[in-house]
Amino acid sequence: MASLSGYNEGRLHGAWIEANQSEEDLTAAVAAMLEQSPAPVAEEWAIHDYEDFGPLRLGEFESLGVVARLAAGIAKHGRVFAAWADHVGIDAALPHEFGDRYLGQYDSGEVFAEEMLDETGVVEAVLEQLPEDLRPFVRIDHQAYFESLEAGGEIAAVEGPGGDVYVFRN
Repeated sequence: MASLSGYNEGRLHGAWIEANQSEEDLTAAVAAMLEQSPAPVAEEWAIHDYEDFGPLRLGEFESLGVVARLAAGIAKHGRVFAAWADHVGIDAALPHEFGDRYLGQYDSGEVFAEEMLDETGVVEAVLEQLPEDLRPFVRIDHQAYFESLEAGGEIAAVEGPGGDVYVFRN
């Protein structure tokens, strides 16, 4: 956080403030930073830098309530929360909704679809309906199924840092 009055006077004054705290505590920390400013009247602040927010891009004048909420979600759920917040938008990213939306981290969308179909038993049920001599020749296009789930809006996939995917229920 930086003091804008000091910045406008050509004096850089600011402090690194831990974002994972309540909005009230974050506001108090910003006020304490402003009190230390060499500018005669330091009332306005801006976010000039931040770290550990993953792909999220915070605005200079982001609400401290939003910053505290995002930091709490990242602290609780890790980098995947930041990826989800980036996908849905920082105003829509509510930590209490994350658990209902997050379906997991997978090597690929194809792996997600394969695991999902295996869990439901759908493929086995379909194969049982076929004559035994045809079963070895039946293949499921898991990638196409994944793409149809995504295109239909049932799920959203966000690329993770290692090329894997985070999958979310829409």
